[in-house]
Amino acid sequence: LRSRDKKQSDRDIAQIHSPKRLAEIAVNAELAENRLTAVNRIDDQQLLCQIAEQKCGKEPAKAALTKIEKEEILERLAKSAASKTARRIAAEKLTAIETSRQDRSPEEIREKTLSELATEAETLLSATNKDDAAARLANIKQEWRQLDSEGHHPDYHAFTETCLSFDQKYQQILAQRQQEQEKAEKYKKQQNKLASICETIERLTGSTADDALSQQQEAVNEWHSLLKTSRIYQKE
Repeated sequence: LRSRDKKQSDRDIAQIHSPKRLAEIAVNAELAENRLTAVNRIDDQQLLCQIAEQKCGKEPAKAALTKIEKEEILERLAKSAASKTARRIAAEKLTAIETSRQDRSPEEIREKTLSELATEAETLLSATNKDDAAARLANIKQEWRQLDSEGHHPDYHAFTETCLSFDQKYQQILAQRQQEQEKAEKYKKQQNKLASICETIERLTGSTADDALSQQQEAVNEWHSLLKTSRIYQKE
């Protein structure tokens, strides 16, 4: 964004729903206010991490760090954030998490972990890369079973519904891929058959064999039949 009109550019940003596009704006927009607006519309902590690792400006970086809670990401940013301020904030948040952990019972830690897993699972519903999201969700399910095998956590039912919704959508994607693959394979097979028939017609052209004409006509008929089928299939 290059507009000097903050209100207009903010309205433009409000129309953008792609997290990756928002992340680009958060780093590259000319106005710091626009970069901050873009950061505030991003919830994906990995994207926020990538933003903080680039020269996005003090306030956008601080806003990104404010929204990041995952320890592994904070540990990374404590070393890799582009600014000293961002690295300091990441380190401070890590210290606060460790202090809080020491003050909490194992049961409280377990409850919080499960809530975080439920929240992360929900974000996967809108993930762009469904294959990576499916792999992550499988790990989340396993973690959940280890921590809440009997399904007593308050978020269990919502988590189960989220998993079911994702799995249904993912199965539809896999089914569509399978159909497209089968379609491509069928089309390739038809094209190979057409090429074979063409070779047969060419070979029989000018042949003096008694049945050459009838064989050629049979091949031509098969050619037209397959060609018609191929055209119909391409329209599906």
